[in-house]
Amino acid sequence: MIPFPPPLPAVSLDRIINYVSGGKDHFREDVAVAHRMLDVDPRLLDRVADIDAFAAEAVTEFAAQGISQMLVLQCGLPDLTRPQLHDRLAAAVAGPVQAVYLDNDLQALVHARAYWQAISGVTVLDADLAHPDRLLADPRLAAGLDPHEPVGVLACHSLERLEDDRVDALCTALADYLPAGSLMALAHPTGPDAGRSAEVCTHALADHGGHGHLCARSPDLVERLLSGWQLTLYRTDGANPAGLVTGWATPQPA
Repeated sequence: MIPFPPPLPAVSLDRIINYVSGGKDHFREDVAVAHRMLDVDPRLLDRVADIDAFAAEAVTEFAAQGISQMLVLQCGLPDLTRPQLHDRLAAAVAGPVQAVYLDNDLQALVHARAYWQAISGVTVLDADLAHPDRLLADPRLAAGLDPHEPVGVLACHSLERLEDDRVDALCTALADYLPAGSLMALAHPTGPDAGRSAEVCTHALADHGGHGHLCARSPDLVERLLSGWQLTLYRTDGANPAGLVTGWATPQPA
């Protein structure tokens, strides 16, 4: 018989990110893995902070573009010490907002649902980004987003968790599904240090029974994998020592 609730893995990528971000929802082994990652990637703290800052910037840009609904890929564990993304969007637009948060980490889902599920316009879904067909067929996604209005897609702490072919499939599926005027904001680790810490994390997840994969990619590879999307602005980290590439993209016309 499978115990309920199922046991949590000893190491979780969402909990590692929570620790690096200064949160409190992590276990001792998550902390140990995070410090092994920092040993090979001393800019990890800066990169995670930059990703969080970019996410906040992205929500402001969604509002500036007249977008009042967003899809957050791999939302992670909520940090209630900071303004929440849906609150930022609500503060920046006139009228109601819609936000759908996705994750497949049990602990992240439990926390997100506990904090957000009762909030009007906020939906939390258990979704594996490696299987976008299942996600897009979920009626709760269609109920959480107006299919006739543009959507802001927030891809931070997400694409680097997928193999190349899975990123390609996810981007293609989202481009086909989302209406014209939608906008994707993405942040992705890049560079040799980020690659080394990703390898440490991936091995730790496998060794401790967790699920997941982490990688760094070159800016050119990230761009090639954005199937169905047209980059409108791309910032490489030539002047950014944290090992991060960020970009904005819109669905290409069919």
